Amino acid sequence: MSDAPCSSAARVRRSKYTGQSVRAMPMRVLTVGKKRSQGTQLLVEEYKEKLGHYCDVEDTLIKSNPKLTSDVKVQIEAEDASMMQQLKAEDFCA
Repeated sequence: MSDAPCSSAARVRRSKYTGQSVRAMPMRVLTVGKKRSQGTQLLVEEYKEKLGHYCDVEDTLIKSNPKLTSDVKVQIEAEDASMMQQLKAEDFCA
């Protein structure tokens, strides 16, 4: 009989994170709009519920057309400025 291990249990791989503290990255979902439809709100709540088991999830609704203008370019620039105010220097955006 050979001394070599013949079972797959002898070849167990170790995680490179064993013994290390791994923290989940908190998530923030930013959306632009006046009011969410019921279907969209249900999707956002389901997304938050599923991800909430793994990390902190924050949902932020940014008001659409904050300057109440009919000029689309001004509207987009105002929404962009509102969005940028929500972001911090250390935030990772994807």
